[in-house]
Amino acid sequence: MKKVLFFAIALASVFAITSCSKEEKNTKFEPLSSLRNINVDLSSAAASETMSAYIKLPKSLSKYIQEGDEFVALAFVNNDYLTDPVRGKGEIAKDGEGDQIFKIMIYGNSSEQTNLYFVYYSSRNKYLYKTDAYLAFTPDSIHGTVDEPYEISTKIIN
Repeated sequence: MKKVLFFAIALASVFAITSCSKEEKNTKFEPLSSLRNINVDLSSAAASETMSAYIKLPKSLSKYIQEGDEFVALAFVNNDYLTDPVRGKGEIAKDGEGDQIFKIMIYGNSSEQTNLYFVYYSSRNKYLYKTDAYLAFTPDSIHGTVDEPYEISTKIIN
């Protein structure tokens, strides 16, 4: 009888441990466009010139890019993705190897001394990813190409 009781308790313990789901550590978000306006204010003096970029996310993210994802360039003013001015909105494209990248037209003006950073919303896992501010606005320049996109690193926003 003790053996049966021990076996039942052991089996119940194993079942309880394996059926527990891991708690998510990262915050799930609604699309960035539901948290703020992600369109560029083209009537602003800060949008008088353009530059373009072809951006490749890390491989761990780029293979999951899909419709519904959002990619924006923001001016580094307050380091706040909810309030910093939107300077560009990316479109999904393919690079020379068929991998998904973002093509983005970035608006600004040459008198600005502001760096840009990018925010990416993944509709697959509902996470927001951010880069550090590192790209200076340079009118009429092109960062990356379709064949050799500009690779960035990201971190999850919590």
